[in-house]
Amino acid sequence: MGWGALCLAGLLGCSGRIGPAAGPDADSSNPSAAALAPADRLEYRRLSREEFLRSVSDITGVGLSRVRGLAESLPRDPVESTGFLAPHPINDGYVEALSEVAQAVAADLQWDGVDADWAGRCSASASPQGPAEQNECAEELAAIVGRRAFRRPPSDDEQSDLFGAFQGLAAPDLGHSYDERLRGMVEVALLSPQFLYHWELPPSAGEEVEGDRAAMTSYEIAAQLSYFFWGTVPDEELSRLADEDALRDAETLARTAERLLDDPRSRYVFRSFFDQLLRLDELDEVERSSQGGAELNGGLRESLREEAHAFIDYVMGEGATLSELYQSPVVAVDRRLAEHYGMAAPSSDGFTMVPAEGTGRHGLLTLGGVLVVNASHDSASPTHFGKTVRTQLLCGTLSAPPADVDTNLPPLEPAQTVRDRFSAHMEQPYCNACHRFMDPIGFAALSFDQLGRQDPTPEDSSGTIVDLVPGSDVDFADIGELSQILATHQQARACMSEQWAHFAARRRVSTKAELVRAMTEAFHASGGNLRQLAQQLATSELFRYREPITR
Repeated sequence: MGWGALCLAGLLGCSGRIGPAAGPDADSSNPSAAALAPADRLEYRRLSREEFLRSVSDITGVGLSRVRGLAESLPRDPVESTGFLAPHPINDGYVEALSEVAQAVAADLQWDGVDADWAGRCSASASPQGPAEQNECAEELAAIVGRRAFRRPPSDDEQSDLFGAFQGLAAPDLGHSYDERLRGMVEVALLSPQFLYHWELPPSAGEEVEGDRAAMTSYEIAAQLSYFFWGTVPDEELSRLADEDALRDAETLARTAERLLDDPRSRYVFRSFFDQLLRLDELDEVERSSQGGAELNGGLRESLREEAHAFIDYVMGEGATLSELYQSPVVAVDRRLAEHYGMAAPSSDGFTMVPAEGTGRHGLLTLGGVLVVNASHDSASPTHFGKTVRTQLLCGTLSAPPADVDTNLPPLEPAQTVRDRFSAHMEQPYCNACHRFMDPIGFAALSFDQLGRQDPTPEDSSGTIVDLVPGSDVDFADIGELSQILATHQQARACMSEQWAHFAARRRVSTKAELVRAMTEAFHASGGNLRQLAQQLATSELFRYREPITR
């Protein structure tokens, strides 16, 4: 375990909640404080894997692709019932993985990527003279790195702790050079709880409590905005506004949210939302094959993932409406994917938008990755596809099957269609109670196979959304008509608003019914504009207030 990993020792007992430690003399500024009863403390969240990688890249200047390559051993985040990420608290295995990444990045960084002005005066190549000058340079670096990593100015004690790492590596028997000691200090910063957890309240700061909620500081708001839109630490302009305590002003907040949304880096928020909502990260794990020998190999997985990102980028760059999302007139393909789909190969490298007419594709529901993740090993799966539409795109709830019920389907018989196979399944009384809400929707996927290709012998893909609103069923002829329903129906718009609120809050927001209702009304009035929905959310109370530390 590296030097920096020692600072994680206190995190191993973390409960995933934050608040003052037990006892009258306990230090409430420590995010790894001893556990209290759950009702007495505020929940907090670790950086997700992607947030960690992006933040490390921006703090150190090491390219994101390089950081990804150094972090292959870092486990992926689990997901919660909403489908969105639920990063777990630190444990032993994660400590080792984080330590390996921090060590590798610290060893790889170039100092001018951290701070060019500092590097010109203080890096080893600048040859600062004597211990006093080296210490002064190290203290300055502690302030620079601490400010970026903690998303706020470090306290005197925190800066002293970082500088202490530099001094601790100075023992003659360790044999570390000046440059190695500086890198050790960066490693400590990248493994500190102040960096790894979303907790930007300065240790000495008080709270402005208003009833059952506390107003966030500008540092907290800046971090919320930056991680929501860009998945990384605040930039210089956001940091300046936080230092001036300007982000609690409604007009300043609105202008800032608009700036972040207009920045190309905001592609992150839309890609991340739909990746999680539709479980596209599972493309790395699922196995699919066909009788013709086609398989879901590494190159195809990457193309399917990039197809989704290219498509989302296109929609957000055009009208950014729900209608365009579900009924897009174009398809994103590269040469590999065009061959896989049986389409003409594009003339250029990379992804190209081509007309959707004649391809059988209609937008989000017919993205290859969505079809593959929601299929079975050997065929399309009405249950998987229908469940995703019902729960993720219409916000329906489904009961878990009884523990003693075998949920496995019998093998597909040679003369049996997939539709017949699932229809027979629904005839069982103990299956029909839930499957009638999923499978009739999922029949829409039967014009495609388990690899996301149009089936050369498509089955009947008509279906029904049972109880789209209570007591009202809606029929559709194919996946194109299903897409049209989702593009225009009020329940789909209300669900999209609710899912964005879940995504931003990283928790269920049923207690924020008024917020979701207001978002839905505004979303409908905007014609289903997803960019406006994200901007409205970023200026809402979710980004300005939180629960008090103690309550």
